[in-house]
Amino acid sequence: TRKPLGVFKEESNMKKKIDFMKTPFVIGMVHCLALPGTADFSDDVDAIIEQAINDARTLEKAGCDAIIVENMGDGPFAAKLDTEQVSALAVITALVAKEVNIPIGIDAAFNDYEAALSIAKITKAQFVRLPVFVDTVVYYGGIINPCARDALLYRRKINAEDVMIFADIQVKHTHMLVPSISIEVSAKNAISCGADAVIVT
Repeated sequence: TRKPLGVFKEESNMKKKIDFMKTPFVIGMVHCLALPGTADFSDDVDAIIEQAINDARTLEKAGCDAIIVENMGDGPFAAKLDTEQVSALAVITALVAKEVNIPIGIDAAFNDYEAALSIAKITKAQFVRLPVFVDTVVYYGGIINPCARDALLYRRKINAEDVMIFADIQVKHTHMLVPSISIEVSAKNAISCGADAVIVT
C-alpha cells in the first residue's frame, strides 16, 4: 500500500522520519555536475561524486528536511536521459544515500519518469520529482507530453508504489502549450492523477 501524504513510517532500516505537513518544509537540491555522455562532462567521475556528497552533507547539516539528487549539470536537457546518465545518477544517489540520514528524492530532468522511479527503487529513495506530470509544455528542445498515466503504470510494474510522486505544475523553463489552462486546474489535475504533492516553481 502507498504511504499517506505527509508520513514516512519509522522502521529500523529507514531514514529519519519526515513530516510533510510541517511549515516551513525545506528540500535542498543536490545539483550534480555534468554526467558521462553529456556535453560538459569533465571525465572526472570522482569529482562529480565528491561534489554531490559534500553538497548533501552540507544541506543536511544546514537543517534541510530532505534532498533531491538531480542531473542539473547536463544541459542542454533532453526529455529523457541517456544510458550513461542513468547509470551515473544511480551510482551517485546510492553513494549520497550512505552519507545522509534525511529522505532522498530523484529528479531525472527533464522528465524521465522511468529513470527516476527505477533509481528510487534500487536506492530506496522515498520520492521522485516529475517536472511534466499533467501539463503539455514547450521548451527549447521541443514539446514534452505529460507522463502521469505512464509513470503510475511504470511504478506499479516495478513494484515501487511506496515511492511518492512530487509533480511540478506548469514547470519553470517551459511554456504551456495551451496557456489558457490555469495553474489551479493543473494542480487539481496533478492530484487527481495520483501526485502525492505538487511543486510550484
